[in-house]
Amino acid sequence: MKNNSRVIVLTWLVIFMMIVCVGAYFCSAYLKSEEENRKILEFLEQEEIRLIKLEEERIANLEKIAYDGVNALYENDIPRLKITDETINDVQANLLEILDEELKKELSEKLEEIVKFREVEALVNKLLVDGVLVSNYDDDDISDLKAKCEKLNLEWQKVFEDDIGKIDKQKSNILKARKNVKALFSDNNMTKVKTNVTRNMYNTANKSVNGLLQKDLIKEYKPYLEKVLKVVEENEEKARKEKEEKERREAEIKAAWVILKTPYISQTSNKVYNGCEAASLLMGLQYKGYLKGMSLRTYAEAMPKSDNPHEGFVSDIFNLEPRDIPHWIAPDALARYGRNSSGYNGVSDITGASVDYLKKELDKGNPVVVYITGGNFAEPKNFTDEVPVNFHVVLLIGYNPISKQLVVNDPWTKSSDGKIYVSESKFTSIYNAVGKKAVVIR
Repeated sequence: MKNNSRVIVLTWLVIFMMIVCVGAYFCSAYLKSEEENRKILEFLEQEEIRLIKLEEERIANLEKIAYDGVNALYENDIPRLKITDETINDVQANLLEILDEELKKELSEKLEEIVKFREVEALVNKLLVDGVLVSNYDDDDISDLKAKCEKLNLEWQKVFEDDIGKIDKQKSNILKARKNVKALFSDNNMTKVKTNVTRNMYNTANKSVNGLLQKDLIKEYKPYLEKVLKVVEENEEKARKEKEEKERREAEIKAAWVILKTPYISQTSNKVYNGCEAASLLMGLQYKGYLKGMSLRTYAEAMPKSDNPHEGFVSDIFNLEPRDIPHWIAPDALARYGRNSSGYNGVSDITGASVDYLKKELDKGNPVVVYITGGNFAEPKNFTDEVPVNFHVVLLIGYNPISKQLVVNDPWTKSSDGKIYVSESKFTSIYNAVGKKAVVIR
């Protein structure tokens, strides 16, 4: 208990001593001179000025850092390429420290323009990799790129002119190659090669594909082109064989022709407009060596005339009028005139002979005057006096047993040889329809 009282007393004693010391200290401070107080106030004022100046310097330095940071993004008034996001973020952070609202607005607007420039740059970099348009380009990206580029000032647009030109050209080449490859196939999935595909079509597509800068597309199209090339080569081999067969066939047909090398006489050039019988007969006789120097007009004038076609030529041999009646001479009278005019008895009326019989005469080297129709073997019309109004007479000089054709010398033409080729079926039809009228020169 005593010990507790001692502790209490000592405690109060310590407290008392502390109070005395504190009081003595404050009394001493209070007693300081007014000169010392004045000096303290001056120090505080100077310290405040120094701190204000330091703040002003700090703000000015921040503005300079922000200003320099924005301008460092340019080179010759054009934004630098490959500015990083980190750089942009740092500049934006510096702008937040600026207290001058006008300067902050000016620098912020410049930074916004740079951001727009970077958006265009980013689209270019997305579409072009080492100068090559990505094969999976998006048309919307290209449209977006052009639209955003057009919003930049003209000097800035020039930065991307070459890149946009590359994009457009390479896109055009890709579309052209795709179109050319698709043109080789008959279906959209490109599984069926067109049956009429040609080497030129393949070469065009192959050239456009190999001209691409996109290696992945070249690799993608290669199997399709190989598939087409195989078909092309098959077609070419088929065509080669067909050509060889055609040439062989043509040679065979050419060798099979039986053609008599008779002279040609034109009734039209000689103005003997109804002298087809006379011209045909004269060609046949001259082929056999008779009447070599005889002109058609002289031969036509000497032909007997009559109202009966079995006695002589009916109507006008030189003029076409009248056109509604036959101007003609029957085969029997024509054969008789041929014998009498040439003194050669090998001229015979063989009316009724079949086409096969006519061909046998040709095999023997004998041309045959045949009665058919004009207008390149037109259908007969308006039969009068045993023949149609549109009948015509030609000299049969050859046939081909393979091609089933016949060839005649047609005196109505003005060509150098007067040869007319006709199918055997057509010839037979018209020859039979007119009455199988014929005269052979043996």
